[in-house]
Amino acid sequence: MVIKSFPPNEPTALNTAGFDSSNNLKKNSFIQSIKQIRNLATFKSFIVNLFSINKKAVEVPKIEHIKPDNTSRLAAHKIEQENINAINNCKELTDDEKTSYLQLNQLGSAILNHPMYSKTVGLFRTSGNALERDKLVSHLSAGKSLKEYFLNKDIVDIKILTSAYKKIAANLIEKNIHSLEKKPESIHNLADAVQQKTTLLKEIFAQNSINQNERTQLTDADSMIQHAFLSLEKTPLTLQLVIPLFAEITKNQHTNKMDAYNLAACFAPNLATDSDLPIASKLKLNSDLQIYIEALINHDLKLQSYDT
Repeated sequence: MVIKSFPPNEPTALNTAGFDSSNNLKKNSFIQSIKQIRNLATFKSFIVNLFSINKKAVEVPKIEHIKPDNTSRLAAHKIEQENINAINNCKELTDDEKTSYLQLNQLGSAILNHPMYSKTVGLFRTSGNALERDKLVSHLSAGKSLKEYFLNKDIVDIKILTSAYKKIAANLIEKNIHSLEKKPESIHNLADAVQQKTTLLKEIFAQNSINQNERTQLTDADSMIQHAFLSLEKTPLTLQLVIPLFAEITKNQHTNKMDAYNLAACFAPNLATDSDLPIASKLKLNSDLQIYIEALINHDLKLQSYDT
């Protein structure tokens, strides 16, 4: 996935928290503003608002003659073709690795084409039967096709597909993202910038007032987060395949309850592979990776909104 620059001076919800420009704010207006800050005081909201998008641009079109299943199939085909291009353009892959990535890509399409896709709550959050998941993973690891797996089966539980997808992706990502505990430092820089803004907003809320200096600090914090995101290294190939799928899933969050934050929370632990880390370091790493994944998902949606 190619990371594009954001348009200059793009307004975000973090920059327009509802504060009146005058020095004397009415009490009710100020209370409302504080409530908005309080709602933003989570990593989830920071990233969502930082990489905010026009919601109308990413919602499934509400056109009566277009069925949701057709929309999902069209999205699955588009994502699959773009992922094939990304895989083919990665020249350092061995034949076996290329096969694994292509199978992961097909598995993602199968999820989007599944008849229960738009109706399943907690997609990727709820695990499928571990035995059936491992059978599917073993089948694909042996170089057998997904189509062959589906033969003589009436229907495969979508939770089996998502669980297998997550396990295969976790195995692949270990091959192309190295020593995340130490580098790339840009992931930690992004998380630190978000956490600094968290602290600032909490202080503003606690003191029940905001001055011009703090408004300037909020603007600077936005710039730091944006700079940290744009400084991220090239997205690993595994995530280049995973992120478009997750972005598509978030478009149905009103039914599946899986927004970018929830999907990131489900997948981020797969990137933290060092079991020898102290507990505190492991928790910090997982939190940083969650912010990283969430930012990538929302940025993918943002790019889509530019294309419409």
